Amino acid sequence: MRSLAELIMKGRLQACAIALVAAAVPLFFWLSSAVIALVVLRRGWNAGLEVLIAALIPAGYWALQGNPAALLAISAGAVLAAVLRATVSWRQTLLLALVVGAVQALMVQSLMPDSIAELSKQAHEIVATQLTAGGDSAALDDLLDRLQMLLPFVMVGVIAWAYLLFAVASVVLARYWQALLYNPGGFQEEFYQLRIPGLWALVLAAVILAGAQLSPLLATMIPIASVPLFVAGLALLHGQLVMRKMSRIWIYALYLLLLVATQIIYPLIVLMALLDSLFDFRGRGAKPQV
Repeated sequence: MRSLAELIMKGRLQACAIALVAAAVPLFFWLSSAVIALVVLRRGWNAGLEVLIAALIPAGYWALQGNPAALLAISAGAVLAAVLRATVSWRQTLLLALVVGAVQALMVQSLMPDSIAELSKQAHEIVATQLTAGGDSAALDDLLDRLQMLLPFVMVGVIAWAYLLFAVASVVLARYWQALLYNPGGFQEEFYQLRIPGLWALVLAAVILAGAQLSPLLATMIPIASVPLFVAGLALLHGQLVMRKMSRIWIYALYLLLLVATQIIYPLIVLMALLDSLFDFRGRGAKPQV
């Protein structure tokens, strides 16, 4: 990883080439986003913009083919890297990521209308089959009608959530690379202390729990609102494992569980971050907040 980061920072040509190739290869757009984020974090927006333009060439091609993942994740990663460079605060960057996620949701809705409609139809059919197995009722019909109305918004939110996670992960990787090259140990110092303020955590929890009841548009924000808490939860777990001097195998086990049991582990991590925001498990004032 260090060798790759050194190659990226050798010059503009190397960074542009790596970002372009990574954006062109399916499923490697996250690497392109990390390359751009590293350049933005270290050298500023003007230098990063050149690399971003190179990456947007293949990303734009994929978007025209009906797959805007690279375009949206790379653009979001560049914006979040610029925010982190300006604020030097993971907390502010993640809260502003909510705005980025909302913009991504609008883009997903406009760029993928057919895909959203098809996914919503399939999800509705699956849920309807499961629910009607126990018999029909007027209440069930009302529930299915409301579900049919909400599902397109939820699908847009889920897709935007995935792209936003890729963007945030790429900025985390870029920040790690930056610390590795120029400030060893600095990444741990700032990232492990990440904690969402209690009031913000409550607002995010309210959107997650009640968004669909309040407005179909807020249903889109349900998965997006979980991202700051999820990242803060990962920071909490990483910090606790390091503080307790536990083996790195626990970190690997955490991510393995996250991959194979996302529906269980992801909400648990979000819940842990929420509780930490309210009760500050790590102790208030132990270290400066970032």
